[in-house]
Amino acid sequence: MARILLIEDDELFRRMLRNSLAALGHEVTEAQNGLQGLKLHSAGGFDLVVTDVVMPEREGIETILELRQRNPDVKIIAMSGGGRGSAADYLHIAAQVGAQRVLLKPFSIDELKEAIHFLKFDVPEPAPAREPATQELLLGLDNAQSLEKIERPRQDGIPDDSRGGRRLGGDGSSVGGSGS
Repeated sequence: MARILLIEDDELFRRMLRNSLAALGHEVTEAQNGLQGLKLHSAGGFDLVVTDVVMPEREGIETILELRQRNPDVKIIAMSGGGRGSAADYLHIAAQVGAQRVLLKPFSIDELKEAIHFLKFDVPEPAPAREPATQELLLGLDNAQSLEKIERPRQDGIPDDSRGGRRLGGDGSSVGGSGS
């Protein structure tokens, strides 16, 4: 299992993501923003960084650049639901500056598992949930949305090959094949 540094400014989403990662058997340390994440990362010992892109105090692109400068081998998953701009644009930039995988919020637990698996961390099957629907919940839904699995059209500007945490190349093409 991996020691994961989770950098996310949204407290509710960070908590849900921490719980999901812990349920997959990972050890998770949380940071509220990029500045705090960089301080924690300096202490060392992390196998993987999962970071939001749009955050206060130190946004994700700057955080990814500094992490890469400190340690070119650091494994990074970037995630974004947008902000003032397009989430697809933010994720494309994150991939260009060093995120090996990108996730568009909201994303499923399976998409998260696939991204982690691609980066060569074993992801065991989680213990059976008390309610089967639990595994189908999407992460990243705001409070106004219901917590049920929803199908969304692919009108977000991210090529189909980039979903599920696949890395985008500099031209927007998929890098790394099928992600297996």
